[in-house]
Parts: sequence; structure tokens; C-alpha cells
Amino acid sequence: MVETALMAPLLLLLLFGIVDFGRAIFYANALTNSAREGTRVAVLASNPCNTELGSNGAACGGQPTLIGPTVCQAIQNESQLVGNWSCSDSGTLPAAGAADTGYVQVVGGTDCATAASVATPRASGNRAVKVTIHYYYRPLTPIVSSFFPTGFHLTTTACGRAEY
Repeated sequence: MVETALMAPLLLLLLFGIVDFGRAIFYANALTNSAREGTRVAVLASNPCNTELGSNGAACGGQPTLIGPTVCQAIQNESQLVGNWSCSDSGTLPAAGAADTGYVQVVGGTDCATAASVATPRASGNRAVKVTIHYYYRPLTPIVSSFFPTGFHLTTTACGRAEY
């Protein structure tokens, strides 16, 4: 019993650490797939006004509502286990985000290395569109989260060439 009492906390810490590490890897994989799906939607020629939220205002010539998901909707549909999303058309990310929240940034340019903010409607030509997702991950188990009180963030980026 003494040996069990001495080893049980270490074994439980190891077990919970493995569970939380596996969960973080799962979230990273889901976010990568979400960024790819968001990039795919962003490069579609059918909706040149679809940056993140798909605004179709005066900048888009007052076009009627366009069909298809927005970039943010595509990302949310692909990664439904991530409960909180923050999407804005400004293309900026917060300096520090809330735990268990994903932040989406869509930028464009001549190539992925020089991508900057995306104009609405997007400029024509074979231009790059880059989708970046920052997710602030918080471990689920209390034992592991005590080692990471502020959590840590997962970042993924996908880049594609526009088809318009």
C-alpha cells in the first residue's frame, strides 16, 4: 500500500498528461484541416467578396447575397469541437486571446510570404490567400492545467492561390 500511495500520483499525472497531450494533438490536426478548408473557400472564384465574413456591402458593388459558406463558416463547420471562434474582417489577431477560443486571420498578396490585408472585393489575378488560425488551448485536467495556468496557443496556416 505504501508503494501504491507513493507511485499513484506520478502514474495519474503521467496518464492525465498523455490524455491532454493527445487532446492537444487532436485539436492541432482539426485546426490544420480547418485552415485548409477556409483557404479552399477563400480562393473560390464564385465569391470575390468572401474574405472572412462574406460582406457584400458597397465595396462589392451592392451585389446580392452570394451563395456558399463564408471562410469563417467553413472553418467552424470543419472544426465543430472548437466551441468559440472570433472572426472579423479586419484581418488582425489579438495580442492575447481567451482560453479555448480560436481566432481567424485571412490575408492575401502576391505570394504567401508577403501576404497583407485582403481588400473586399479581392483583387483579380492569381494571388495568394493565407488563412491563419490561432487557438488558445487550455488543458482539460486540473492536474495538468496547474502546470500551464495560462494555457498555450496552437497556430496553423494554410495558403492557396486564388482561382479568379
